[in-house]
Amino acid sequence: MQCDKCRREAIIFQPYSGKHLCREHFLADAETKAKRTIRSHQWLRPGDHIAVALSGDKKSSALLFFLKKLTGKRRDIRVSAIFIDEGIGGYRHSSRAREVADALETECHTGSLREEFGITMDSLAKEKGGNSVCAWCRTLRDTMLMKIASEQGATTIAKGRSLDENALSTVEFMLQGEPEQLVSSCRGVQNRISWIAPFSHIPADEVDLYADLQGIGFPATGCPYGKMPFHRDVKILLEEYTASHPATRYAVANLGETLAGYATSAGGRILACRQCGSVISGTCRACEIRDEVKHRGA
Repeated sequence: MQCDKCRREAIIFQPYSGKHLCREHFLADAETKAKRTIRSHQWLRPGDHIAVALSGDKKSSALLFFLKKLTGKRRDIRVSAIFIDEGIGGYRHSSRAREVADALETECHTGSLREEFGITMDSLAKEKGGNSVCAWCRTLRDTMLMKIASEQGATTIAKGRSLDENALSTVEFMLQGEPEQLVSSCRGVQNRISWIAPFSHIPADEVDLYADLQGIGFPATGCPYGKMPFHRDVKILLEEYTASHPATRYAVANLGETLAGYATSAGGRILACRQCGSVISGTCRACEIRDEVKHRGA
């Protein structure tokens, strides 16, 4: 099959756009989407220090590669990387993250939930059950990312969050009735550090292909706690509907961002966590988790 933009052989078909693309036009398409997302949110400013949350998998590695390429000629923007060990056996490997960072000539800082909070996600799963792991992991990992980013003078944390993850988390938070998580997943600035996800409108398989074509990153082993019944059921539901309606993930992701925008535009006057200012009444789940961790260490 030929590329719809030239006569070269196509390497991918995009069901949602109806286009066949060759290597060159696919790479250009992926980078154009990422640049458009950055531009629409005004995520790149002079003087920025962007810290990429790097795990060594294809998505985070592709993001680091893209940001290094995008800012390569700019002396006013710095890009570094942060690796967090959540304490999940066989899941993330600091050696892989460092290999990617070294290949891209990028400074990489590391952190451990065990060293910082005295807890691992494996031990938490045994204590509370696997269903609790995702919320705790997300909260504590983000807390550590912010701590290290702040210590290194970073202004921005970048995550390799794809369209699939964007849409999946939106559906999960809606079904669980967790508006604060929906807002925080689309958050703009927290504790003076911006959170960005340039790949949030690119399908996961396309991000992986982008990484493969650039020869960067390692296959993701998959978090064992991501296979819990609720997460699995929502993922299957979304995949089955997307099979018949290719633009579904884009529609869901856009809806989540729109709702988060409405909540944030309220300025926190109506719904705001008493501790961190996140948009939610009372105290948000993230702060409840942080408080429990502090109580453990007291």
